[in-house]
Amino acid sequence: MQKNENKNNKKPIPYIWLDEEERHPMMMGEPCTILFTESFASFTNIVQKIVGSGAGAILREVGYEMGKRYAELTFKQYPELRELDVETQILELCSIILRNTGWGTIEITNLDFENKSMLFRLCNHPSSVLEREDKEPTCHFEGGLVSGIIEVIFDEKQTAVDFSCEHESKCCNIRIKSP
Repeated sequence: MQKNENKNNKKPIPYIWLDEEERHPMMMGEPCTILFTESFASFTNIVQKIVGSGAGAILREVGYEMGKRYAELTFKQYPELRELDVETQILELCSIILRNTGWGTIEITNLDFENKSMLFRLCNHPSSVLEREDKEPTCHFEGGLVSGIIEVIFDEKQTAVDFSCEHESKCCNIRIKSP
């Protein structure tokens, strides 16, 4: 019975397909690369080993640039999202970009428009599979990713400023603010 229940939880993602002629996957009309979560986690781990204490800043910046591009491509594919209120845009883009493409599930726990601040909980993201002996955050890349998405929505620079990880539950709490 358990197998059937799990099978029923799986659904296709309508905007990802294989272009037989070009010989690569396509997402939202653009060529894409599909990575195993473990492969991405090993990339993050290697950056942390090589760079050391500055790895978080590098990973945030790479994630930030990717997040901006993800958001721009999503708005290009779904321009009607621009017509929605800002909170709905954030929820929709985070759902499309994060959950549907394997970057984790997001729960926005505080959205403060007056102070241009957002606190969210991200679970089951690629970096969460990293085994850490220390309690340092592993979610710098993902925090940067969401910062980039939010910047495109607000059209204003955003920075992931605070991280707290719950390694046992594979979740991180991340605060993003306008500098």
